[in-house]
Amino acid sequence: MTPLLQLNLADLVFRPPGTGDIRFLTLFLDGEKYPQDGTHGTTWELRTYSSLAKLVPLHSPAIKFELKPMQLGPPALVEDFPCFEDLEKEVGDDLWDGFREQHRTYEGIKLGGWPSLVQSEISWAPFGRHPAQPEYVLQVDSPEVGWQWGPGGCAYIGRGTSKGHRKEWFLEWQCL
Repeated sequence: MTPLLQLNLADLVFRPPGTGDIRFLTLFLDGEKYPQDGTHGTTWELRTYSSLAKLVPLHSPAIKFELKPMQLGPPALVEDFPCFEDLEKEVGDDLWDGFREQHRTYEGIKLGGWPSLVQSEISWAPFGRHPAQPEYVLQVDSPEVGWQWGPGGCAYIGRGTSKGHRKEWFLEWQCL
């Protein structure tokens, strides 16, 4: 597995839902295959840590492609708005065009906020009936680090919210 993303959440002023018990997280991918949607498996893994006390730096593994380091800026609270697919009511194209111009959904790597959807709303399972009831936590739109989720793609990571599933993570990715 290749490490794609590490986030230190220890000093965040604002904690998005689903991250209150996390101080550090790392996303790993199989560098040769696109990740399979769903829970952890052989193509992706998200590791979370509740404390930084026992973490030590590791050397980068030998990989067949180049990952570029990137530094996220200081944490900031920004106004983030839903995409068309996440609106609760049907709106016409004219109203949507005006809304989208004034109310941006942020792209890129982000924790919390609204997902910047590529094709449709996130579907953790058919008809939204997933036993873990995952809720969106993290978006990884990462061509700037040298990884693409297909053409114009983006990944969404959610955390289970139902009893017995709160430590489970789920991934869905979309592309054009």
